[in-house]
Amino acid sequence: MTTVQSSYSRPIPVLAIVLVALAVHGPLLLMQLPAGSFDANFHMFFASHYAHHWFNPWNEKWFAGFSQTTYPPLTHQWIALISNVFGLKMAYMLVQLIAVLLLPVGVYRFARIWVDDRAASYAALRRFAEAKAAVSDTLQHFPDLTIEGFTGTPDWSDADRVRFIGPMRAAGFPPCAKPEVLAKNPQLVRLPECLSK
Repeated sequence: MTTVQSSYSRPIPVLAIVLVALAVHGPLLLMQLPAGSFDANFHMFFASHYAHHWFNPWNEKWFAGFSQTTYPPLTHQWIALISNVFGLKMAYMLVQLIAVLLLPVGVYRFARIWVDDRAASYAALRRFAEAKAAVSDTLQHFPDLTIEGFTGTPDWSDADRVRFIGPMRAAGFPPCAKPEVLAKNPQLVRLPECLSK
């Protein structure tokens, strides 16, 4: 019984998560299914311009000319570079594939800020019920861990605090610091819903 539980408590390797993303999205991209999506032609149009005029972001082919730098250009430049080898449409698919494979890695690494590797791996697979169970396990080991206690210290900027509060709520962390934590840290920045308590 202990052996079975310990195998379920191990994190899912990031490589396995990336392979799942590849298995799900790879065939769709090889069939070039996203090429017919809403704004695929828009992105390929921008990439085509970079492929022909790498150092000139001014595109004269649309609206009597406009600067393509008004849209974040890196993906279009990647497509332009790859299109020299694979063609424009396949280059678009390959850049999409790179993004799809990097997304779970980013989610995993971002989730590891708050939770252990197991919970982060579940979040990367969008397995939120399992991630919440892992947060519950984390709270058993660190019962004083709250959103307010974690983000309320004065060394956090307001922007970082706001950025962390939403995902911590979604993960299921309790919002309000316990009275004994507040007594030890009177300088904590309080959440609005915790002020009335």
